[in-house]
This record gives sequence, C-alpha cells and structure tokens, in this order.
Amino acid sequence: MKRFFLLVIGAMVLFGGVIPVYASTSCATKYPIILVHGMGMKDQNLVGINYWWGIPGALRDCGATVYVTNQDPMNGIAERAQQVANELGEQFAVNPQWTKINIIAHSMGPLDSRHLTTNLSIPGKGPARNYVASLTSISGVNGGAEIADLLWNLDNGVPVLGKIAGNVISAAVNAFYGIFFYDQEDKNCMKGLYNLTTNYVQNIFNPNTPNVPGIMYQSWGGKINYVGVTPDQLFIGPLWVLMKALGAGDNDCLVSIKSAKLGTWRGALTTSLLFPGVNHLYEIGQMLGFTPGFDAPRFYVNVVKELKANGY
Repeated sequence: MKRFFLLVIGAMVLFGGVIPVYASTSCATKYPIILVHGMGMKDQNLVGINYWWGIPGALRDCGATVYVTNQDPMNGIAERAQQVANELGEQFAVNPQWTKINIIAHSMGPLDSRHLTTNLSIPGKGPARNYVASLTSISGVNGGAEIADLLWNLDNGVPVLGKIAGNVISAAVNAFYGIFFYDQEDKNCMKGLYNLTTNYVQNIFNPNTPNVPGIMYQSWGGKINYVGVTPDQLFIGPLWVLMKALGAGDNDCLVSIKSAKLGTWRGALTTSLLFPGVNHLYEIGQMLGFTPGFDAPRFYVNVVKELKANGY
C-alpha cells in the first residue's frame, strides 16, 4: 500500500497533477512595489527587452504586488516624474485597496521618485508624500554624475563645434527614442543630461527636494572591482576607467558610490574578487540576466523581504 501511494504521488508530480503548490508569500508587503526605471530604457520597446530583467517575476513569485513604470527614457526629471505621477493615479484608481506604495528606483529613477514624493501630487489622490511609505534608491544619481558633467561641458564648452555636434546628436537620439519606444511625444535628452550634472543635482535639485519626514529612504550603489574579460566589459570597462579618471572613486561605470547615497546607506553592491563586481547594468539583471557573481532577482527579493519584515 505504501509503495502504491508513493507511485501515485510520483505520477501526479511527473505529469503535472493536482498536488497543490503554495506560492511563497515572503515578499507580500503591506504596500505594493513600484519599480521606477532610469534613463535610456523602458519596458515598452520594439524588441521587448525588459528593463528589470527577471526581477518583477521573481518578486511576484514570492507574493509581491509589482507595478513597473514606463516614463520617458529621455527627458528631464520634472517631465518624467509627472508621468510617473499620472501612471500612479491610474493605478490607485483601479486598485482601491492601495493605501501607500513602496518605490524601488534605479539610476535616474530615484531623482524622478524624489521629485514626485516631495513636490508633486498623484492625480485623484493628492500630495504624493501622503502615499509613499518607502523609497529605495539603487545607484541613484543623488549627487550628480561625472560623465554627465563631461558630456555637458563638451556640448557647451567647445566653441561652435561642440554645440553643432551636440544638436545633431541630441536630435538623432530624440528621434531614435521616439520610434524605438513607440512614443512620438517631445523628447529632450539634453535636458535629461543637464538634470544629471553635479551642478544641477547638488545646487538646484537637492535643495528643492528634501527628504519627506515619515518616509523611509535607503540606498545601495554598485561597485566594480576591476575590468573583466567578458564581452560586456568592452563597454563597461572604459566607462569605469573614465569615471576613475574624472575623480569619481568607486563606481559602477556610471554612478559613483558617493553619489548613490540617500537616506540610510546600506552599502556597496559588489562581488568577490573572483568576479569583476557589479556594474550599472548588472544592478537590474542586464545583460539579459548575465551577471557573473551577482544574482539581481535574489537581491531585490531580499530587499522586499526586508520591507515586509519592517512593516512596509
């Protein structure tokens, strides 16, 4: 009888039977998770590559309610943040059980999220500060970006040629993004670039965007150990070296550790010295999930588990 029972159980498992499978609830936070992307990419695009590779699915598998924003990849903070606010207004309208949200944002996304939280209202609800429970920044440009400084200075500091080249490049970028992301509305990559410069973030944005009392702010930043030999390092490596030369110190190839800090600093995302470390793309599971030495979905699952444990 025991052997027969085991055979029946085995057959049911093998052929996808009716044994109930209970999904994990380890990420079932009190408030939904809102993933806010950075500059240069969003989920709605011609080739269907998700910004947060494998991350929303991993969170949902563990019980989280997840919404991924789709604001402009190329635009200023004010425009992008307003688009996020509008999306959230729609989500609150169709999810009346939502009372607050947990924002997890990457790269330029934390600036959008900070502006939203401090200065904007969610349509149909009211001041966003009343509806944000926590804001988690992952390599956010919270102190400006040295590479943005360099590009902005080349455009504005090189007589005649710099401005001509800048106008041509920005027009081409705006046109490409309008087609690639199915969005023919006005794009402004130069405003986005300026909004990432050290001068703008530190002297204009930060003084006008203080953290809101009662909201939990925390941050991590990626750290590259050395230039590796994988194909992606042909792109990542030179940027990391350039950031070092520009005085950024430890960085993920686009954002320095010192710039990434916001609220409670949780530390650097990196790997053992067997691997090159965690660059700006690995932080969101790119390239297409190839992140040697770093499990991006697991990292975000752990972040959300902690939010749940702390009552968020």
